[in-house]
Formats: sequence, structure tokens, C-alpha cells
Amino acid sequence: MLEPGTRFDLMESLRPPLGMQLDAAVGTTYTLDLDALMGVSAAFATDRARAAVDADETGLEPVALLDAVRRTASRMAVFCQAGAVKVPARSRQVFAWLEDSVVECLAPGGGVFHPKVWVLRYVDADGGEALRFLCLSRNLTFDRSWDVVLRLDADLSGKALADEVGESGPRVARFLRSLLAPGVAVGRPSTSARGLVDQLARCAERATFHAPEGFTSVDVWPMGLGDPGPPLGTDKERVLVCAPFIGPTMLGRLAPAARPHVLISRAESIDQVGADGLASFEQVYVMSAEADVAEAEAENDVAETLRGLHAKFFVFEHRAKARLLIGSPNATTAAFDTNVEVACELRGHTRDAGIDAVLAHDSAEVSLLNLLTAYAPPEHAVPTDADHDLQFVLQKMAADVTAAAWRARVVEGEGLEVTVTSPVASLASGVSIECRPITLRSHRAAPIDVTAGLPVAFACTPEAITAFIAVTLRVEAGGADGEALGETAFVVNAELVGAPADRKERVLAALLADPARFIEYLLLLLGQADDVFGMEGGSGIWRAAQAALAGGGDAPPLLEVLLRAASRAPDSLEHVAALVDGLRQTPEGRAALPPGFEEVWDVVWAACSLEELS
Repeated sequence: MLEPGTRFDLMESLRPPLGMQLDAAVGTTYTLDLDALMGVSAAFATDRARAAVDADETGLEPVALLDAVRRTASRMAVFCQAGAVKVPARSRQVFAWLEDSVVECLAPGGGVFHPKVWVLRYVDADGGEALRFLCLSRNLTFDRSWDVVLRLDADLSGKALADEVGESGPRVARFLRSLLAPGVAVGRPSTSARGLVDQLARCAERATFHAPEGFTSVDVWPMGLGDPGPPLGTDKERVLVCAPFIGPTMLGRLAPAARPHVLISRAESIDQVGADGLASFEQVYVMSAEADVAEAEAENDVAETLRGLHAKFFVFEHRAKARLLIGSPNATTAAFDTNVEVACELRGHTRDAGIDAVLAHDSAEVSLLNLLTAYAPPEHAVPTDADHDLQFVLQKMAADVTAAAWRARVVEGEGLEVTVTSPVASLASGVSIECRPITLRSHRAAPIDVTAGLPVAFACTPEAITAFIAVTLRVEAGGADGEALGETAFVVNAELVGAPADRKERVLAALLADPARFIEYLLLLLGQADDVFGMEGGSGIWRAAQAALAGGGDAPPLLEVLLRAASRAPDSLEHVAALVDGLRQTPEGRAALPPGFEEVWDVVWAACSLEELS
């Protein structure tokens, strides 16, 4: 139970059960890193694709990663806070397949969109299905902070006892549908995103969530979209609060009576409350310096560093009963009153799930308490500094600017014309904004007036067309020596208008680049990756193909590998057919096909089609 020695990677939690594959996934997050979203695609694919996410690639995308994104992007949708999509350090062409997957959102209550969940449906070849619900405290980024994750695997059989069914499934369904509501989703979500939400909502309606081992029951509590939130602390309960951000008013609501309460937070957050606001808390902790050091994984001795508290959970106990609230809310009034959040409430016995059990569980090799150090708050609250306050202002402006209905219109032969179609009413004096398609380098950014709705033109190639626009918002007035007082950069997912029908095929051709890359991808699709990566037992096709291409003579010997796939895994040829059809649509794509391949492929594919008809 919350044992720090047991580490679960988000990608591992997303991975399909044995023998199943992803059918649909909807995630929510506050901040979004497009590279991390690409990594989610890899989580549903091969180990080689997962390894490619972390590779320091400066050239073309690894074919395993390209394949993972192409196969899974249409099955995923991610909803995030408007103005909180990070500008990637490197623009990857595979981002073109993620444009329909990203939906920016606002909190209708005036706070921020802050939930961190995944709802996933898996299927197998026999028609079986499984539904998984992940409730997290972490965003979809590569931050290496201390976080928590709860995994619930649902019962979809309809055979659960009446007292086990509960309201969690219908609440999850309502939460999913609310993501598409006007005032929540910015703009109109893609057809694929809307379809995924509908599919998973219908699945969640008939789901029964069972509590994990050590607990007797579980409830899912979406907040800020219509449903009431979870019950908070009562004057009879002892409380443990663990959250990186805290506020005195909310701490009073969580722990309304003076008891030996426990608080775990960040030093700077504790300082901003002060001892006066923490009178009800007998024990106050922060993460120890030893907890923020690199730890080596036993299996491969690769160092991992976890730094900073980001976990959010609350334990309420009274006599023999304990409740654990885990998820995205911080201990602030905004979290429980105005934000969109999701938390799960687990109930159990105090000896198994109470405060002492969470802090120092008997079965834990490394207990949570081992990672904490006592902290003495200052007598009076320390005011927040100007930089802290400015960041909140910048975040609010970024959300308003993102919600201004951005459009990227393709101008044939010229490039992209970027416009804000619902202009922002006004901006504070001294604020400037510039933008660029993320496929262009930062020096190509141009000023844009988001209050007038005037277009800004960017010259770019067809392969550089994108819906993702990088925006930099800068507060220039008030800085010393003419320097900017502060700035924030983010990505908006604009409505893409007039894009060529073969845009992704052009991008695919650019990514495959030449016949050698095509053969590498072909062998991956056919399950012959051992021939590419030098695994034992390979037939040597990859080396023979390389030699043939280098010599400029005979066509690469691909007939054997195609026939082998036709007899052993005929379904894999359907992926090849889609790839070849896409490449044939453009001259650049046809140039990536090896000499003589089309003739060989047409014969093999025709034979397979005739066999299916017979």
C-alpha cells in the first residue's frame, strides 16, 4: 500500500494485458508533452518502439516509433489544459498523426483543467474485452517527481452483485461525455476523439470497479463537471494530507478538528501557510534530501532520479475505518471548488489503510516515512514572490489566448496562414505574442495580434504543414534594462483548413526517405525485425537487401520474406498494403519503394486476395 520500494512506470500501467491489444484510450492531463504522448503510443507497441522514445535521435524517426504512432494515434485522445501544451525541443514529423488526438480544455468553474486519468479498452482476437481505469497524480510529461498511480481493472461481465455495482462506472461515463461539452473543449474535437469518448463512455456505463487488495470498496469522484465531489474530513477523523500545494482554508476543511493530523508537502508551500495555519497538524514533513538522489535499477543498473513531491493523497481514519483519497487534487480550495479534478476513494480497515499503515507499512522494505524529514514551518506565512504571482497571470493569459479559436489555413504554393478567428477582447499593456508552426525553427516566429484577428503568413513545404502552432507570450513592460518581465511558451492545436488529402502520405514518404528505410519498415511490419537488428536466427534478408541497394544492380530479395509472411502471418500483409497504397499516392513515396518491389508486391497481394475469396 503506497510502498515507495514498489515502482510502477506509467507506460507499464498502460500496456495491454497479455494476449490483448489497445482498442480505445482517452487520457486527461494538466500539462502535455507531445513527446510523452508519442511515448504512450510506443507503450502499446514493441519494446523497440518504447526504447526509441528515449533515444537521442537527430535524424529521421526510428521506424519502430513511426509504426507505433501510425497504428495507435487514431485510437487515442488526450484532453489537457488550454495553454499547457509544451513546445517540443525538436519538432518530429510523426506529430502529424497526433493532431486529431489532442483536445485543449477549460474548467467551466473558472479554475483549471487538472484531472489525470486514463480510460482504456483492450480487446483480443476472440472478441474478449477489458476496461482499465488509471487515476494518477502526474501529468503526461517526462517530469521525474514522486507521484502515485492507482490502477482499477473493471468487471464488464454484468455479473457483479447488486451491492458491488456502485456509481463509479456511470460517473466515469458522465465525466467522459462532459469533456466534449461546450465551455470545456476548446474548438470542436476531431471526429476520432468524439468517437473514442462515446465508445468508452458506453463501456464505462456497464463497468463495475473492484477495490484493489487491502481495501473493501472503491468510488471514482470526478469534480468540476457536474457531479458532486467526495466527502472530506469530519471532526471525528484523524487526517493525513500529502500534496505539493496547500492552502490554509482547505486544510481547515480537510482537518476541521484538532487531532494528531499529519501533513506532507513542499517546504515553499508550507512556508506560505506558516505555523499559524498549521496549528491542527502535529507532524509536518517534507521529502528528505536522501529521497531526491539517483537510484539504480537492480536489473540494468541504469540510474533514475526522482526529485520533488508531486504525489497527492489524503487519508481519513476513525477507529477501525480508513478512507484513502488519491488522484489529482491538491489541498487547495481551487482544487475542490473550481478546478476539474478526479480522485478515487478507497475504503478499508485502519490497520491496513490507515495513516500509520501508509507511513510505515510492515511489509515495505522502504517505507514512506523513511523518505521524509520533519519540517518546522515559520511562525507566520511567507508571502509569495512576484515571479510566483506572474506565473499565475501568464497561465491565465495562455488559456485565454488558446481559447481564441486558432486556424491554420493552407495556401497552395505558399504555406500556412495562421489566424485567430475569435479574437481576445483585450490584452494588458506591454504584452506581446508571436507564433510559428512547430515545424519551423524559432527564428521564423512572427508577431500576431490576437485582438484584431489579422492573419500571419508562413512559407513552408507541404511536409511542414501542421496544426500545431507554437506561441510565445511575453510581458515586456516593467523589466529591468528593457528585459522582458516574464514569458511563457505553449502549443495550440489549430483548426487545419485546406490541407492536401495526401499530406500524411507525403510526410510518410519523407520519413521513409529511401528504399533502405522502406525495407527496414517492411521487415518490422512483417515480424522480421530480427533481419534488421541482427538478432540470432535471421534469414539475412536485410543484409542481402542492403548489398543489392548499395550495388545498384538486382532488386533486393524480398519475395521470400513476403511469401513467408503470407503463409505464417497473412494479417501482417494488410499493414504492408496500407503502407504501399499510401506511398504510391505521391512521387516522393514511389521513390522510396525499392527497384522491382511493386511488381513482386502486386503478385503476392493478388495471390493473397484470391486465396481469401476462395
